[in-house]
Amino acid sequence: MKPFAILCLTCMLSVAVAGQNSSRKRVDGPAASKAVTIIGRVSDDRMFLRDNDDQDWSVTNPSALKGYENSAVTVKCHLDLSQTSVHIVSVNTREATYSALRGDSAFRR
Repeated sequence: MKPFAILCLTCMLSVAVAGQNSSRKRVDGPAASKAVTIIGRVSDDRMFLRDNDDQDWSVTNPSALKGYENSAVTVKCHLDLSQTSVHIVSVNTREATYSALRGDSAFRR
């Protein structure tokens, strides 16, 4: 009985270890990643995008950022974590939003 229990326990542990190893496979690269949204500022030469966490991303297609030099933008892009680069899919300018409440001091007399 004891050898049978040890055999069952060994089989269960080997299956658990094999399942953990297969779930750790990760493919890096621009084609494998989903499009994500980054808010940041474009450099003067359009080669880098600095996000709000002060991380610089090199841009693989700087022609997509033409006309947005030194501007705050929201980009939809594919990340390549191994090279810290992005492939831009779409660009939108970040517009400032202002809001005021009637209870603010500006509206009191």
